[in-house]
Amino acid sequence: MNGLRYVRRLCNISMQDLANEIGVTRQAISQWERGSKPIPAERQRELSFFFGLPESYFGEIDDRQKEELLDKQWFRYYRGDKEYFSFRGKEDPMFRMTPRTYMHRTGDDLTMDERYAAAVNKKEDVMQRIEDAMNYYGRSKLIADRITAVNRGCQVFGSLADLMEHMPDKKVGSRMSYYYEIADVLYALMLANDLISIDDIKAYHERNMHTDTIYDGTEFAAKLADMIRQHQEMVDGKLKGKT
Repeated sequence: MNGLRYVRRLCNISMQDLANEIGVTRQAISQWERGSKPIPAERQRELSFFFGLPESYFGEIDDRQKEELLDKQWFRYYRGDKEYFSFRGKEDPMFRMTPRTYMHRTGDDLTMDERYAAAVNKKEDVMQRIEDAMNYYGRSKLIADRITAVNRGCQVFGSLADLMEHMPDKKVGSRMSYYYEIADVLYALMLANDLISIDDIKAYHERNMHTDTIYDGTEFAAKLADMIRQHQEMVDGKLKGKT
């Protein structure tokens, strides 16, 4: 893999912005990344200073070097409203942050800007699903049913919003525990109703926590799902007794 392309995208900087930073054309950056032209020695030194990395990272790199980059501490920079990253230290470090922990790596080759665009698209899809739920999925034209659907939606989604609104007030470590606990309670409800499997919950935690299992609530979700099923069975039994 071309190291310059990997480093540039990892640091969330476009070809044009990088070209502007070191005083070359976008075409030159493209040629270096494709390997159609070598990077001049002077430009390698400029890249090394800009990214805070040895020049060896701008040629072809192997999986070992990619792994090394993911565990290096990096720093946030701004150019106007544009946010990018560098491994060169400055006065505003991202404390104890590395690409691996900050980007929640999923194995794709997306930049941070591309990840944000994907997240916004996902949010729009979720918001539409919430809107559909509060419209009772168009299953009834009766105004009484529509009122009930809206009120129930407001109660459920409003309560979740109240919980999420409280999260930023938590300390960083407690904030993550708080978030995962909310997620695991919701996953327990889905598990109890056969909408997901326990393997789905395990996969979620593995994908988001990497090697840190301190927040892994898979067992908690499984136990809570059992309690929910027992409660549902009790309610179903009482309903049958009334018929």
